[in-house]
Formats: sequence, structure tokens, C-alpha cells
Amino acid sequence: MILRCVFAGFLSAAGAAPAFADRWIPGDGRSCVRVCSETGAAPVRSGVYRNGNAFTICRAEVNGEGRRPGYNLQPDWSHACYVAYGGKELPVRRYECMCRR
Repeated sequence: MILRCVFAGFLSAAGAAPAFADRWIPGDGRSCVRVCSETGAAPVRSGVYRNGNAFTICRAEVNGEGRRPGYNLQPDWSHACYVAYGGKELPVRRYECMCRR
């Protein structure tokens, strides 16, 4: 019974919008850093590559199987969202960037 109440409370809290809500913005072949900053937001980062630039989070539709998470990285790989699919990393040109206000 207690677990059900805790789980129900978690679900209702998860529906509330946090003060710094993340949102998806179309990338359309541009760097997620640029896309987010143009809207007054910051890209959500997931780590740093050896060139010192941050991996930014994106998502893209792959083969009609729904949106999959991926990464966008400046400068060389900022024109696509790289998504894991079929044991490979596929560059997808139509994607969305995760941005934080």
C-alpha cells in the first residue's frame, strides 16, 4: 500500500513542469548549441569529447520506428543527430535538440 502511494506521488510530481523545463527544438542541420542559444536557451549536454567540445542531446526518427536519442557535436558533427541503430551510429539530418531554459 505504501509503495502504491509513493509511486502515485512520483507520477503526479513527474507531470509538473520544473522551473528550468527542457524542450525539443528542431535542429534542421544546425548545431544544437546554436539552435538553443537562438531561442534564449542552453543545450543540454551529456559529456565532453576529446576535442573539448560538449556532446549535446538530440533525438531523431529512424526508419519509422519512433524517436531515438542521440548526440550532436561541434564542429565536425554538428549537421546531424547521430543515433544508435542496428549496431551503427547513423547521422540523421532531421532532428530536434534538447534545450533548457
